[in-house]
Amino acid sequence: MEMHMGAGSVGFTANPSQLGSLQGVQPQTGYEGAVDALLRNDTDANTVYYGSVSYQAPFFDLRLIGSDQRMDTIGVRDFDGSPQVLSTFDTPLQFIDAQSLELQLLSSEAWGPDWLEWILGAFYFRAINGFADLNFVINGIDLEEGTAGGLILPAPLAQLFSLYGGTPTGAINMTGLIGTDSRALFSQTTVSITDWLDVTLGGRYQIEDRWIVESTVGLENADGSLTPIADNSDNASDSDGNPYPAEDRQKNFSPKLSLQLRPWSGDGLLYLSWQQAVKAATYNTVAIYDAPDYVAPEDMSAWELGLKLPLFGGLGRFNAAAFHYDVKNLQTYYLSTMAGGVISFQNAARARILGLEFDTVLPLLPRLIDHLVLAGGAAWLDTEYADFSDGAGFDDDGNFVEGQDWTGHQLIRTPRWSMTGSLSKTWLLPGGPLEAVFDAYYTDDFFYEASNREASRQRGYWLLGSRLSYLYEAWDLRATLGVRNLTDAFYSAGFFATDYGVQPNWAPPRAYKLQLIWRF
Repeated sequence: MEMHMGAGSVGFTANPSQLGSLQGVQPQTGYEGAVDALLRNDTDANTVYYGSVSYQAPFFDLRLIGSDQRMDTIGVRDFDGSPQVLSTFDTPLQFIDAQSLELQLLSSEAWGPDWLEWILGAFYFRAINGFADLNFVINGIDLEEGTAGGLILPAPLAQLFSLYGGTPTGAINMTGLIGTDSRALFSQTTVSITDWLDVTLGGRYQIEDRWIVESTVGLENADGSLTPIADNSDNASDSDGNPYPAEDRQKNFSPKLSLQLRPWSGDGLLYLSWQQAVKAATYNTVAIYDAPDYVAPEDMSAWELGLKLPLFGGLGRFNAAAFHYDVKNLQTYYLSTMAGGVISFQNAARARILGLEFDTVLPLLPRLIDHLVLAGGAAWLDTEYADFSDGAGFDDDGNFVEGQDWTGHQLIRTPRWSMTGSLSKTWLLPGGPLEAVFDAYYTDDFFYEASNREASRQRGYWLLGSRLSYLYEAWDLRATLGVRNLTDAFYSAGFFATDYGVQPNWAPPRAYKLQLIWRF
């Protein structure tokens, strides 16, 4: 069976790897492509319960916020991204089941000095998420040659196939579920020292447990039965391959300090802030032939100097900021067939981000033309992996490699320059406003992979668009006619790389829309 897909879909290989080319995978670089699997990516169910309760006590305000969510998704992906019958990735049940509860005590405007604002709180979060059922079909297994569809099998996997009599269906069944239990206490206080100086102090103390709920591997037999191979629910390994506990507890305190100055009359603000933050540790629970990898927590320290200025009596504004992030154990990712066929996270020892950004809103010729507004902004980023001497990913030929030194490479998805702009004109017509808008966006080159190989580069591009919108206020009915990607730019909105090659998610070409929104 051969399936065809159009723009916006992810699945066909645009840039085959060395292995993909040897297996007959041909490049498919346009909006149309062909694969042999019936692709699917659906949300089977999404149930969310959310509630909040507020109470004004004599000396403070109280707020209680809670939520409960369960989301199930189903997916089928042609892993090689071609009409060749090579490999399929099937996730009949991927889910997240999460609950959260937050209690806040806030300073009350009715009591206490007006120079003091504060908040005290407690937060709880618990979740189980991942793959309860995952099938990875590898066709063309040849145990004598130690290959699968031309892909050289790692020795431990080939030994498993031989030990258990091979896998007649070519299907490897896996599970990978991870649990999270997080508790935190936090506080923040803002003190107005003078009319022009505020000081904010804050902190968050958190205890977070991560553990492997389930991590198994089995072979699907021709009669539909399953031959278990490994249960790693109680096993894990560190970055060096050494045994590691399948449950991890992290305790950390994250402080924050901010100074806000108002040296000018009006609402102008100059601020300086410093804070630390932690992203929790995790496990790569989906692994075919090895114990799940432990991924260390990510620690970040951030400085920011910023300016906020009103312009033209509040009709416009100008905001600017300079910032520096220093990250230890940055969590980045790779993907490989033999690693389980899903995204696996790894740590880059150190990374840094230096940036400048601004945005502004300006009325143009206000004495001559009413409601003509120019808005825009720009950002400049200088990023690098300051220490990434043990990276895993794909080389220039698309071969999976480990132990690579990517120190000095640009961080993924961080263009050096990006810009936005829009010009709008509003006419106050009988019944409601009519607005015409022309907008533009530009991004410089960036990479989807830490290796910075050419196959993962997204070249810089412009996006232009326009829309005309009318709001009939009596009915609260808005009609919009617009065009997106006016110049028909060809670019990717996402990226997926396998051992067979690179599969971009091509963004839609020029598109027109007619939209009606009626609120009643």
